[in-house]
Amino acid sequence: MAACDLGDMAVAISITGHFESGGDRAKAAAWALRAGQRAVALGAMRDAESHLERGLHLADPAAGQSTTSAEIRTLRVATLAELLGVRRALLGPNHPAVEATVDGGPAHSFATLLHELSAIVRNVCTVPGSGDDRPTFEILTTPNDTRRRALDLLATIRS
Repeated sequence: MAACDLGDMAVAISITGHFESGGDRAKAAAWALRAGQRAVALGAMRDAESHLERGLHLADPAAGQSTTSAEIRTLRVATLAELLGVRRALLGPNHPAVEATVDGGPAHSFATLLHELSAIVRNVCTVPGSGDDRPTFEILTTPNDTRRRALDLLATIRS
């Protein structure tokens, strides 16, 4: 990131408010992310946390955005990544708030989600006996909430 001063952060905060009052929540969220990044560059972690949380609120997909859902998802992921870094700096890497999502659920890396998905299996079972015409049946594990969420996230990546 280029050199940053307090004026850069003030401009980003002002533009955030401008777009928010104009009803363009997606642009306001993008500027809140910039304000948070500028605060991080200045070492103002509490301010950064505040701006990033505001950005998440503004980029809430349930709020009816004018941009595509892919743009909102990208913005939310970028903001969450910044917020996680800020919380690690403020609270330490082992604090429970660092290992939770903004929605309060457990945080997962891509690797842990893939590990969760590896538990979804389909087995073809064959009834014991002789002959090739033995009956078979399938057993498919049912995804739990975490696995269902991981599948939903993978579906959004493909779209």
